[in-house]
Amino acid sequence: MLGVLMASAFFCLFNETLLSVGNNVVMKQWHLSYNAVQWTMTAFLVSMSLSVPMAAFVIRRRSTPWVLATALALIVVGLAIDAVSPVFPMLIVGRVVEGFGAGFITPLLFTSTLSITDPHHRGIVTAVCGIVCGLGPSLAPLYSGVILDVGLNWHWLFAVPLCVCALLLAVSTYTVSDISPHAGSIPDHLSIVESAVGFPLAIAGIDSLAISWVSRWGWAMAIVGVGFCVTWVKRQLLLSSSPVTTDRIDPETGERYVIAPLLNLRALSSVPVWCGLLLVLLIQMANMCLSVVYPMAVQPAFGLNSVQSSLMLMAPLLFSQLCAAASGRLFDRIGPRVSVFSGFTLLILGFLLFALNKSADRVGLWTTVVAAVCAFVGVAFATPGIEATLFALAPSATADVSTAVQTVMQVGGAIGTAVSMAVFQSVLDSNPLRVLYVDAFGDVSWILVVLYALCMMIAYFVVASPQPRR
Repeated sequence: MLGVLMASAFFCLFNETLLSVGNNVVMKQWHLSYNAVQWTMTAFLVSMSLSVPMAAFVIRRRSTPWVLATALALIVVGLAIDAVSPVFPMLIVGRVVEGFGAGFITPLLFTSTLSITDPHHRGIVTAVCGIVCGLGPSLAPLYSGVILDVGLNWHWLFAVPLCVCALLLAVSTYTVSDISPHAGSIPDHLSIVESAVGFPLAIAGIDSLAISWVSRWGWAMAIVGVGFCVTWVKRQLLLSSSPVTTDRIDPETGERYVIAPLLNLRALSSVPVWCGLLLVLLIQMANMCLSVVYPMAVQPAFGLNSVQSSLMLMAPLLFSQLCAAASGRLFDRIGPRVSVFSGFTLLILGFLLFALNKSADRVGLWTTVVAAVCAFVGVAFATPGIEATLFALAPSATADVSTAVQTVMQVGGAIGTAVSMAVFQSVLDSNPLRVLYVDAFGDVSWILVVLYALCMMIAYFVVASPQPRR
């Protein structure tokens, strides 16, 4: 069961960065700008931000096999659309369908794994789940580079994930057991509408403002979206404290159904938890910058082909996954302080090296490699420690914590992609020389250096909080 869940999570996030190397080919075929092609990633993340907030409710309400099968079916449909898409809008539609299905799988993985494993091994369990989720984005660029370098069209990128996800859909029927609590509740339709409108509008507005700060449509979408998100949060807090009883009867228990929140925010209302979620959001911004902008910068800057560019991304990512396991062990033995602060220190050092590097020669290439290793290892050390701390602070709300973490990860990823691509594009527009790709990524890196310096201070409120006995 865990093998199928982990494989499903691996391939759902494999699809997330599947086009990070192929974006340059897509741009040339349809004559797109960097700001336009980023929607191959942003659409996926925005769609995940729609389904992730509903994941905790669905996981409690429906059977585990049903949730997994539905999610995998959506991913298969989305990949099929992408594989045959003749125009860019159709490609985006496929990415939206994929993202919506993928949004249910990662919360289901963490919830199921933490439910059936020893709480004393929370750190290493969280790290292993994180490694599985991290390996997908790390291997996808290499796979894409190989497919493109042998001369196949970018449509073929979706062939292998499509076949594997279809196989997992068939196998899950016989291997996944039901561990859902089957809570007697019905969804709050107002909450669904608020999340479905608020998150996409907020992200689309931020994306527009990243392109132009004077965009009226951008400001309008951002303000309306944030307003809906605020009302959604208030609605979840209200329903968490006083669920509404309905006239419908649960046939299994004979009790009345209640209108429950999509996400029990009362269980996550402490300052350490909110600070931890903020840190997860900011770390995901670094992840997306490294996964999307980094390969698009190093390939033209150093004259690399698709395989070489993907190796520049994959090698540091694979090494960082080994460090994630060490981070989980550290949490179980001595708590989160060492791993979290070490992670943010490495993040600052890595992006500082990116920012200071101004050469596109051999020395600049090796500086970039060292910087990438520091940044990816920093993410690997900081993320498991923060996530395991969040699960430790709210052990009775595993599904809600997992859903909240995945929600802010998708929002942070979309924001990070939009802002970093906008800064990257603006520098390139000034003078598209080869060395400018290094400068452009350096300007993006300065923003992240400042952010992670602030994270060091915010992290204190998370790791200094009392931890349950292990």
